[in-house]
Amino acid sequence: MTRLFYLIIFLFSLFAFSFCSQKKQSSSASFYFWRTTFNLSPEEKKALTHFNTKELYVRFFDVDKTDDSIGFLGEIQGLEKIPDSLSVIPVIFITNRTFLDLSNEKVVGLAQKIHKKIKNT
Repeated sequence: MTRLFYLIIFLFSLFAFSFCSQKKQSSSASFYFWRTTFNLSPEEKKALTHFNTKELYVRFFDVDKTDDSIGFLGEIQGLEKIPDSLSVIPVIFITNRTFLDLSNEKVVGLAQKIHKKIKNT
């Protein structure tokens, strides 16, 4: 009976201590940047460093239907100021009215134009 008791205690201890040896995982936060000019304040730079930020979601431009045409509005300026330590994820805001009365072929064409615009920004 005592051997079984010691075996159970040993297995329980082994199981409990196995959780102590795991490495602490580091976490990071990502942020959105939703202005038309990229310029980080000292406080924003400090927050990016403090939260170990690796990715920054940056609003590149808006897509909106005006009159009978679809256009790109509010294109971001100053992207060259983005630190090399950040991975930029482009964000595009597209209004609902952009898709009203738009055929499937025109949706594909719009997607291609947006992709080209992102590449050139």
